[in-house]
Amino acid sequence: MILRTEGGQNNILIVSACKASTLMDQFTHGSFFWGDGAVAAVITAPGDRGLHYCAYAEANAGADWGAMRLDHGDGVPFAECAPARDLKIIVDFPDIRAQADYISGEKDRCGSVIRALLEANELGEEDIAALFLPSIGKNRVPILLEDFPGLREKLGTDFRYAHMGGVDVMYFVHKHLAAGPPAQDEYYIALTPAFTAQWGGVLLNYQA
Repeated sequence: MILRTEGGQNNILIVSACKASTLMDQFTHGSFFWGDGAVAAVITAPGDRGLHYCAYAEANAGADWGAMRLDHGDGVPFAECAPARDLKIIVDFPDIRAQADYISGEKDRCGSVIRALLEANELGEEDIAALFLPSIGKNRVPILLEDFPGLREKLGTDFRYAHMGGVDVMYFVHKHLAAGPPAQDEYYIALTPAFTAQWGGVLLNYQA
């Protein structure tokens, strides 16, 4: 969510928030240390030293939400939404085939976002200095990035957080830059899923 722009200063303030504590009642598919949080970042305009936005891409599952779904996302009007019922995460794999489709679908959506971001600036994997994912589980990375071997070695994610929102992605970008401003221009890709039914990402450029 973009809260405010200041044209005179050429800055954009972006705020992202995650609230999952009310969604996890009776959640039996795995275990998460998953709390509420919020984060903000300032993206500078071209011509200024710092982090720049280059491109955005997303991929959606359409009508097939796979195993994870929210009933509120199935057309329940907001005015009629009952959080305890409609905002509960439902996880159901009716058979092995459904689980395989879930995994391959997530890989396809993630991959299509990466390809779109690279194509937007005519870049290759070798041009990306770092890739940032939520800390969604390290075991999922070989599947998600199976088609991008050059990016698997450039992950800037700390997988100890067991989270999957935009909050920790923005934190990892900050942590990467705070460790030492790059001596030369660099490109980054930052990605995040929405209950795995949707993947979105941005291509960022740091201008030294």
